[in-house]
This record gives sequence, structure tokens and C-alpha cells, in this order.
Amino acid sequence: MPLDNIEALERVLPAWVRMLASPLFDELEEIAMDIERPLVMTLSDGFKTADRLVTKEDIDYTLARLDRFREDNRTGIDGTLHRISAIRNRYKQIIGLTIRIGRYVAEVASPLQMHLLKDMQSMMLIGPPAVGKTTLLRDAVRVLAEAYGAKVAIVDSSNEIGGDGDIPHHAIGNARRLQVPEPSVQAKILMEALANHSPKVIVIDELGYKKDVENAITIVQRGVKVLSTVHGRTLKDVMLNPDLQPLLGGISEKERKRLAPAIFRSALEIHGRGDYQLHEDVEKSIDDMLLGGQGFSTALNQDSLHLEGFLQS
Repeated sequence: MPLDNIEALERVLPAWVRMLASPLFDELEEIAMDIERPLVMTLSDGFKTADRLVTKEDIDYTLARLDRFREDNRTGIDGTLHRISAIRNRYKQIIGLTIRIGRYVAEVASPLQMHLLKDMQSMMLIGPPAVGKTTLLRDAVRVLAEAYGAKVAIVDSSNEIGGDGDIPHHAIGNARRLQVPEPSVQAKILMEALANHSPKVIVIDELGYKKDVENAITIVQRGVKVLSTVHGRTLKDVMLNPDLQPLLGGISEKERKRLAPAIFRSALEIHGRGDYQLHEDVEKSIDDMLLGGQGFSTALNQDSLHLEGFLQS
């Protein structure tokens, strides 16, 4: 799997950490550095633990080469997709770092061809952490930007789509990115994107808070399409989440019915990298599930992901 800007990442690592990590970069996903504990490197197929303990000097070395942390205890490396998260003690001193290796995987959304995106209906990408939701979303932004240019607005909740810094990563093409300083203001920035920048599509990573959901519904009702990730494993998980239910039109289990139209036409469950389950008609699947069925979906993989009708009106 290709990586980008590894040199920029290497520059923030202590020499001994860099020496251990560099041979593993092709499969490296995360580096955990905690004071007076062994270095742990998470790989695509497991993890490796170093014999050497991380020191306060190691943490300070990395901190000196990073920009300040946001209120959500995250920062990044300018122009890259790498993410660094801080662990603080009760006195707010940083005693640990989680370094997430950022990857731009080109063409992962290539099956979503431009002609399918022209009349795009709103859709959600459903999946638990670390299955590739944001990777797929980022490349979908590239495809969208080829069709709509600057009329694609990304509300980047944790800078994972466009990366840190004022200039976003080249992966998003001509799309415009609005950064979210901390989660409590994401709903406000969603409305700013709608009111101030005349988008045709608003892209949201991690839609989940009640006010975010309310504003996403408002955006769709005003004729702007939404492409968003949500946490869960299946569409049924979204149905059972009270905060997310309004995206599906609201659910009355007692009456076994939907209460209003769903704002998302389609949903893609992401079970793993390249392993998908497609609900082409969200409302049809929900209605069937409310009657005790399993919904209507199609198993897909990266080679067979041809979504005719998936993003069409």
C-alpha cells in the first residue's frame, strides 16, 4: 500500500525510533510512544514491541518538531496525512503520543466514475474504525472534485481528509476544505459551508452528534447533496442509534415504520478494505428490516464495485 511524505514523518521521530520503524513503513499503521514504556508499532498484521523504553527526552524531541495541538489533542505534519494524538497526565503535560501513519491510496474509489457522480444522491459510508472509511471517502472527494470542482466543500472534522496545515493535501483535488477546530463546532461549520460557499456537495467525515445530524438534514432539504461517514458495522446499527435515526427518516419500532423520508438514498457498509455491502435503496432496506427482514443489499468487493444507480437520481 503506497505511502506519501514518509520523509516528513521521519524528521519528527527520535533516531532510534526512526531506525526501528523505517524498515516497516510499508506495513506500519501506528506508533505508540509512552514515557518509560516500550515503544509499540502496530502493523497491518499485528504489532512489534521494542526492548527499549521511551523516555521524556524522546517525547520532547518529537514535540519540538510539531505544531501546537488542538483542543481535541491532535495535530499533524503540514502537507501530509499523518496524525499525532497526545496523551496528557492530570496536570495536562504530554506523556504519550500516538502517531498514525497517513496513507493516500489513489484510485480506491475509481469504480465511482464521474458519470455516476453527475446527479449524485446523498449517501453514507458505514463502518467501524480502521476499515478504510476515510481512505475511500478521500478518494471519492477526488472523483467528486473532477465533476464539481470548488463546489465540493469538505467539513474536515479531524483533518483526516485533507491533512493538517493551511494548504490541504493534493488528494482532494479542487475541492475546498473547511477545518473543524474541535467537534462541538462542527454543526456550526456545516451551516457556514452551506450559507457561505454555495456548494453542490458537502462531504463530512464522522457524522454523529445530534446537532450535526439536524444540520445535515437541513442541508439535504435545501438541495445540497451530502456524502458522509458514520460509525457502525451495518445499516441496522444506524437504525438502532437514536442520534442517527433521523438520517433514515426516524424509526418507530412500536409501529414498525419509518416516520419520514431518509436523507440518504444509498448506503455502503464497509466491512474491510475492498469488502462492501451495498444498500442501493436505503428506504426499501429499512422498511424490510422493520418487518423482520434483512434488508436488500448486494455483496461487493473492489473488483466488482460497479455502482450503476448507486449515485444516480
